[in-house]
Amino acid sequence: MLKMEGFTFTGSDAKGVRWSGTGVWIRPGVLATNAYFIERATGVSAVDEQGHSVPLDTLLAWDPTNDLALLGTSAPAPKEEPLASLMPKPAGAEALKGTGLQALLEQEGKLASYSGRAGQLLSHVHGKPSVLLHDIRIPGARGELRQRYALFNAKDPRQLVGLNYGSYPSESAAVPAWTVQAVDEKSQQQKSRWVKLDKAFVRQSLTKLKRAPLHQQDAEGYMRPDTGGSSKVTACLSPGSKAEVPFHIVESRDLIVRVTTKPANARFSFALFEEVPAREGQGVPTLVKDCCEETTAKGSLDLIYTIPQSGTHSLHLGLPDSARGKVCFDITPEFVNWTGALP
Repeated sequence: MLKMEGFTFTGSDAKGVRWSGTGVWIRPGVLATNAYFIERATGVSAVDEQGHSVPLDTLLAWDPTNDLALLGTSAPAPKEEPLASLMPKPAGAEALKGTGLQALLEQEGKLASYSGRAGQLLSHVHGKPSVLLHDIRIPGARGELRQRYALFNAKDPRQLVGLNYGSYPSESAAVPAWTVQAVDEKSQQQKSRWVKLDKAFVRQSLTKLKRAPLHQQDAEGYMRPDTGGSSKVTACLSPGSKAEVPFHIVESRDLIVRVTTKPANARFSFALFEEVPAREGQGVPTLVKDCCEETTAKGSLDLIYTIPQSGTHSLHLGLPDSARGKVCFDITPEFVNWTGALP
């Protein structure tokens, strides 16, 4: 299991938090995990079921496209920790279909396992060179599915098949072990790019954060707003009216929304909602943070949120009855480009 401490974005600020996840030792002193678990982490420790802890203080590889991160430790490598072997790439797309799988993940502070079977191999999905589909779906909080965990071969429990990055009502998707192998090999050839974890994700002001414009990320499937292909949305409001701007986010990311008003210095209210699946199939809007803030844009305003789950989100804007006239809003969504901040 992994224990992380770091920070998360909450609209106009950041706050310190702790969270947990799952990782796999693939070589002595080298652990593979989902990039999502490590993003914004300033400290990470690997903890076994006996409570022994190993600090992971070096970021060896950071690949958010494949949702992969490799971490190293300057402490003595844990000799008692079993190392996973990495499943080699099979001959064809159907070669693994029906193979028994075992999912391992952190659940309420302990390791839990779930069984299932592999499906097809797909190529070039969401920018990933290879994706393995399977039928394991693990319930999480609020009716959502658990997104990230390790997959092992049921017949060889030490053979890593992949790291799951997404779960949907009909199937789940994992980045396969041979992609982990390729990232590890590349990392070994680029040791100059290794960075201490406390230098990788530095809490800083919005103006200093590197950004990735939405239109540059669409090819990698990070986010597609319902705007006919444009990355900017315009909404004009009359006094007392409201607007809702929907986004469909296919990967959990740190989202920056720039709101520009015409005329400038317009006062308005805003809130970001996420659609949480309800048991009867109806989406239930739930606030990402407390509703609703009022602010004056003074030309433009940046809002930043850590999006914990993929799915549909919407920015709600409102103009007070006391407004002097119509106000138009240009809404431009971007992402924090942590990759661009690393060596």
